[in-house]
Amino acid sequence: MQEETTPVPLWLHSPPPQGRRRCPLRTPALLALIVPGVYEATNIMETCEWARLSRLDADGADVLFEDSTTAPATVAILPTDAGFRASEGCGWWTLKPNPTPTPTATPTPTATPYPVPEDFRAPEQHTTISSGGTHTCALRTDGTSVCWGNNVANQSSPPEGERFTSISSGYLHTCALQPDGTPTCWGQNRHGQSTPPEEEQFVSISSGGSHICALRIDGSAVCWGDDNLGQSTPPEEEQFVAISSGSEHTCALRSDGSASCWGRDSGGQASPPGQERFTSISTGSGGISPSHTCALRPNGSVVCWGRAPSGLPEGERFTSVSSGTGHICALRADGSSLCWGNKGSDRSFGQASPPESERLALLSSGSFHTCGLRPDGSAVCWGYDSRGQASPPEDERFAVGRVDVGG
Repeated sequence: MQEETTPVPLWLHSPPPQGRRRCPLRTPALLALIVPGVYEATNIMETCEWARLSRLDADGADVLFEDSTTAPATVAILPTDAGFRASEGCGWWTLKPNPTPTPTATPTPTATPYPVPEDFRAPEQHTTISSGGTHTCALRTDGTSVCWGNNVANQSSPPEGERFTSISSGYLHTCALQPDGTPTCWGQNRHGQSTPPEEEQFVSISSGGSHICALRIDGSAVCWGDDNLGQSTPPEEEQFVAISSGSEHTCALRSDGSASCWGRDSGGQASPPGQERFTSISTGSGGISPSHTCALRPNGSVVCWGRAPSGLPEGERFTSVSSGTGHICALRADGSSLCWGNKGSDRSFGQASPPESERLALLSSGSFHTCGLRPDGSAVCWGYDSRGQASPPEDERFAVGRVDVGG
């Protein structure tokens, strides 16, 4: 029996002919409904160029395709939040029909994850600002990296001249992906966290307390570093679309939006609700003994498990969420941020009190601080600043979307 798909709202520019959809353009003018599926490009114009947008007004949708100056043959709309790459000045998209499934007398149990297509490819995740234990790192638009804050283990000293497409700050280390997906790490290496496996290429990477996990293009997970609680031992024969490493646990999302976690579970942080489906996930980042995980439902509401900070707002809808040690921050569709946790405690340093007038494109919560990027690429931080981790360089501008490592 063919699975029903829920219509996903996307901003489109003008009404297309019946049965077709126009590529998204710069200025939204019409809210249309696009269902998840594979679309085939037709009537592509010579001026078609591809760009990556920092935010999409979509109910958990993601448009994926290869970057090119000319249009690819197809584009897949999947229920993930790995980013949105839109076409500008392009032609039409036609939804390809799903193949007729082979009848079977045995129904699929509801607990079985959604089947992964044979040609499944994990989406790239391009993180351009990342808050760690007591340091923060970000990528300029050309892919070069800048770090500030604590540098006791050289975690804020990226290799000079290297260019990256994604960066992730851990507790005392940092890892990043080169343009070809090769990982590079620096900082503390007591548990091998700064020694990534050789001859591996990844589409996303996430640094935890003393371990790192990354996804290959086929969605399989690879982890290295500290594994005393199984945080670096991902489940075998699983394929994921997103991954997030916490202090001593890791969580990932399957293609159907269900979550899988491994590692420390003393507070239930590695026991996600089984029947829920999510579009993004964030484990307590890079601090000491965080014990919670948060995720976004397709409607933008937040779900947390483990020993999550109190104060989860009711009725709020967000486009992204980021978990710190004892606080959580999230972005609304208008770019305003909301944080909760750690208020009025002995670990309250203002990390849950974002500037009210700011509008942000991205944000990342560290142990006791949070940093974000404005639409112009300038950084703003708040919270604990003992090592300068919440004092970004004033004259720098960072990549809000995909970095340009060409040339």
